[in-house]
This record gives sequence, C-alpha cells and structure tokens, in this order.
Amino acid sequence: MATIPKPKAIHSSSHLQNTINYIQQDFKTNNKLYCQSINVSLDPVMAVEQFGVVQKTYENNNYKKTTKKNIIAHHFTQNFSVDENITPELAMTIATETAEKHFGTDFQIEIATHIDKNHLHNHFIVNSLSLYGKKYLSQGRTLSEIRKISDEVCKGYGLSILDYSKHKNKRRTLTYNNWQDKQKGVSYKDKMKLNIDRAILKSENIAI
Repeated sequence: MATIPKPKAIHSSSHLQNTINYIQQDFKTNNKLYCQSINVSLDPVMAVEQFGVVQKTYENNNYKKTTKKNIIAHHFTQNFSVDENITPELAMTIATETAEKHFGTDFQIEIATHIDKNHLHNHFIVNSLSLYGKKYLSQGRTLSEIRKISDEVCKGYGLSILDYSKHKNKRRTLTYNNWQDKQKGVSYKDKMKLNIDRAILKSENIAI
C-alpha cells in the first residue's frame, strides 16, 4: 500500500535547491543509489538551472522571487506500509511509473527513495511547467488522479491499497503514520473521541 498526501508547493529557485538537496541526502538514499531523474539532470545545481530554463522560457519572471502565487515546482511523497514486502528498487520503480503515468513524458522530475525510516517512502519533485509550457495545476482532481494511478501501479506489483470508502470524506487521505496508528487503535483522534465518549457517560448533562 502507498499513500500520497497533498503535495507541497515550491516557490523559488532557492527553495527548489534546498528541497532537491534534502531528498538526495546520502544517508537517506544509500549515497544517491536510490535517486533518478526524468528530463533533467540528477545533479542538484544543474537541475535547478534546467528547471529555471523552462520557467523563464514560458513565465519569464519571478523565478528567484518567493511569493505564494509563484509556484515553480511541486513536491510529492509516496509512503509505503511497513507491512508490505517491498525493496528500495521496487519502490523506485513504482515512483517512476506513477510519475510517468500521471505527468506524462514532458515534465522534469527528480525522484528519490528514502530508506532511513521504518517504512520506505518516495519523493518526487516536478516542475510546474512541462517542457512545452503546459501548467500543472495541483488541486483536488489531480490529487485524486495521481492517487488512483499510484493504487493501480501498486496493485500491479501485488501490493495492497488503502480502502478510502471507509472514510467519511473520500477526498482526503490519511498520512501513512496516522493510518498505521488507526489500524492499531492508537490514533490520537480516536483517543480523543474515546475520552469524550467516556466523559459524556460520566456527566449528568452535556450542557456547557
């Protein structure tokens, strides 16, 4: 099973540089063994320059300026369950297939698989503009689409998927850690609900 939370927006070239440096850290990726790229250099400095060429070609402004409206890239994560029998190599394959099927072959993408936690997880950073100037809009519809593709890719490799139908708001996805806690019955939200229920049972009335 793999979950994909809402991506984080990257607003400037310096922010992009820091993010690529972070996902490619040696101790997280076995000295960059589990790093790869699509349509862009794997080298962080060169990658930022190449992202910038595309941004400046079509946007022609604000590449180095940080504003909330100026989104130059999107940072996605893909988290696997600790219960899955999965290798870093397979995790990377799933990340690549998910990215290529969702974004197509015209976007610049940096991919890294992290092995430093008790569960494997992928990072992919995507230029907000394709090589031909097509804008990627991160919104509810596109998030649902990439989650669906991720599920299909995982199922193709015999992995389980999260049953969203059990959640009241199907547009939202639990983070992997919250999902894992919920399975064990230790979610802080569940604890809060249980404590409230117990308090109500002990109270003579529920007036505030």
